[in-house]
Amino acid sequence: MKLWWLGVLAISVAEPCSYDYTIWMVRSANADPYFRFVKNDKAGYIDRSGKVVIAPTLSTLGNFGEEFREGLLQVRDGFTEVNGQRHALPGFEMYGDFSEGLAAAQPEGPQRFNGKYGYIDRAGHWAIAARFDRAWEFSGGLARVELNGKTGFIGRTGSFIIPLEFSNATDFHEGRAAAILENCKIAGALCGGDHFAPEGDPEGPHCRYTVVDKTGRPISEGRYHAVRQFSQGLAAFREGDLWGYIDTSGRVVVTPRFEAAEPFSDGLAAVLQDKRWGFISRSGEFAIEERFAYAESFSEGLALVANSQGQFYIRKSGKPAFTGKFEAGSSFRFGLAHVLITRTKAPIGRFAYIDTKGRTVFAYAGTK
Repeated sequence: MKLWWLGVLAISVAEPCSYDYTIWMVRSANADPYFRFVKNDKAGYIDRSGKVVIAPTLSTLGNFGEEFREGLLQVRDGFTEVNGQRHALPGFEMYGDFSEGLAAAQPEGPQRFNGKYGYIDRAGHWAIAARFDRAWEFSGGLARVELNGKTGFIGRTGSFIIPLEFSNATDFHEGRAAAILENCKIAGALCGGDHFAPEGDPEGPHCRYTVVDKTGRPISEGRYHAVRQFSQGLAAFREGDLWGYIDTSGRVVVTPRFEAAEPFSDGLAAVLQDKRWGFISRSGEFAIEERFAYAESFSEGLALVANSQGQFYIRKSGKPAFTGKFEAGSSFRFGLAHVLITRTKAPIGRFAYIDTKGRTVFAYAGTK
């Protein structure tokens, strides 16, 4: 069984696509609370208390993915549990993370060359036969699949809930997905569950994204160049070069005027205006003025931002959460953030996991 990391199809990023990150972090909404560290190019894991639960013995491929999902972590010969128990899955050459008990997979051997994906269960049995050109993770009982250039959604039995009728679509979030209804030619690369980053706009004046519900029905007549995932009832959308926000009924609540826009989190959204990042409320007014060179979304009451002195964390008041600046950092998940304190001698650096008060929970010298 060879591992090819189908997981790269699940990245959540803005344009353009990226298949790695500056620093590793827990990114998936359904990930488990275990945190990776790398020593001598081998990955280990800690729990949220800083206790090492897996020694650094596992191979690593970069700063994307490598999360525990539903109690399992992808390794080269299958999956491992936190207690170290391995689960080999012979007969499969490509598979993604488990989601709702199923994982996308390709059969090993001669059948692999037909390029079709299906879904396996945790026992390594086919739950849905390999018949799709592409297959994504299950979320809310639905999985996005592609066949013969068309996209639809299946349920856990493999039956179509929404038929293959879209030129492209995103995954569902809060009961909504973005889809192109027309028969359009798309240039670009799929960047994951919440976004499609085209090299150019879909060809044709009517080739635009609309928002659909879980029956595949458009919720409004709105058509957009791009739509990000819904979060806290709103989604960023792009018209031309500018971003605004719509609600789950398709009503425009923030008119397009930003150069970039992130999903809402903790009641605020990071936006780029005049080449500086700030945070807006749901009304579209700035709650934290645009003064940062870089900003991540708020998570657990804190947001990572950057100025000319380095990266640091702020509270929703806009004030620093604690002293200390870092060369790189992640958002907080499960009470911890991953930070690069200093680069000692490339590629080695001093890393740490810190809590929401800035206290070090676990520190190490490593490469990622």
